[in-house]
Amino acid sequence: LCDESIAATAAAGHRRGHALSLSTRAELAFRAGDLAAGLTALRQAHAEAREIDSLPLQRAFAQMLAERLAGAGAHDEAATWRTELDRLRSG
Repeated sequence: LCDESIAATAAAGHRRGHALSLSTRAELAFRAGDLAAGLTALRQAHAEAREIDSLPLQRAFAQMLAERLAGAGAHDEAATWRTELDRLRSG
């Protein structure tokens, strides 16, 4: 169903819904233990949020990325996302 939602929101041009569907895909991948797929989907969700200038979604996805990366031991990349999150919060 997640793939159908992603395809439907993309086809309909509902970009906010598309970003949210991508974040759902990420969460499902994380729950299945597939960190790489989860991070890829979450990065895609953040990129979509940035494209539509949705600060709330960008903040949420940046925070999620920072947390997941830190938990995986990727501290440098997590720090980059925390810096991005700080920038988004101040803007």
